[in-house]
Amino acid sequence: MISENRREVLPETIRTERLELRPFSALDGPAIYAYSHDPDWARFQQTTPASEQEAEGLVRELLYRDRAQQPTWAITRSDRVIGIVGLAFDQEHRSAVLGYGIHKDYRGIGLTAEAVRAVLTHAFSRRDTLDRVTAGTNARNHRSIDLLEKLGFVHESTVRVKEKDELVDGSSYELPRSDWSARPRFLRNR
Repeated sequence: MISENRREVLPETIRTERLELRPFSALDGPAIYAYSHDPDWARFQQTTPASEQEAEGLVRELLYRDRAQQPTWAITRSDRVIGIVGLAFDQEHRSAVLGYGIHKDYRGIGLTAEAVRAVLTHAFSRRDTLDRVTAGTNARNHRSIDLLEKLGFVHESTVRVKEKDELVDGSSYELPRSDWSARPRFLRNR
């Protein structure tokens, strides 16, 4: 029998049909810089590493995070780091905030959805206290909105937020446990 505390910790490595999600390593800085310095990526991110050194600093920060509260995975394909997916749990509100992104060369072929779906499956199955997952995105980031809606997230609100010294519309999405659990298994696994 798995103890309740052990049950709530998400796996360090998650394998899907085409991907492996694993903890970041100290050597992943150049890969993070490769996908995050793309202008399309940076357009919708609050901050992006401006150099490989900054990317290495980000990796150090990721390595020191408490995996029980802020699990983060490198999305890898054929041993190449191509993106990131992570959760930040809020025990008090029984929720988690989802974050994700992928290298431009791997967009549009379902890999981000595959990675996020795998993380959500583990989060809802292992964390009995998790009632909902939320995600925020720039309202102009149509790819992100499409992904969230494909996964069953519902639009909760749009508010004006400051992003890189300008006011933009930020959209908030939510996926309640009941909506995830009610989806047929084949939809949760696609």
